[in-house]
Amino acid sequence: MTPLIWLIAGIILLIMEVATPGFVICFFGLSAITVSLLAKLIPSFGAAWQWFAFSVLAILYTIFLRRFLTRIFVGKSETTSSNPDDDTTGKVVRVTADISPNIPGRVELNGTNWTAEANESIHCGEYVRILAQNNLTLKVEKVN
Repeated sequence: MTPLIWLIAGIILLIMEVATPGFVICFFGLSAITVSLLAKLIPSFGAAWQWFAFSVLAILYTIFLRRFLTRIFVGKSETTSSNPDDDTTGKVVRVTADISPNIPGRVELNGTNWTAEANESIHCGEYVRILAQNNLTLKVEKVN
């Protein structure tokens, strides 16, 4: 294959990465561009070696670059809410699995089980008030 074909394929794969989730296709695009450069620099770099280099480079780029680049481009997403205006804060719900200070339990909110954390031990069947929500985990306290 000619270096131009590898270059075009690499660019197409990098563009496809923008339209798909997962952050994987770009490593195939980088591999194709690298093979394009190798094929241009080494005239005796045949098609079989190009495909072999493409495969090895794709694996290596995925293993070594994915973790690093994911941190840069994706970042860490976390939502925490203790806003009294949201629809969960302040609600009283029933505990469906025991909660301990270091061991999350479960509560039922709107017919759905949620993971819940508390600073005290709360037994199944007791009622708690929701103080805050951190992603899919609720921070609760015992209702007296």
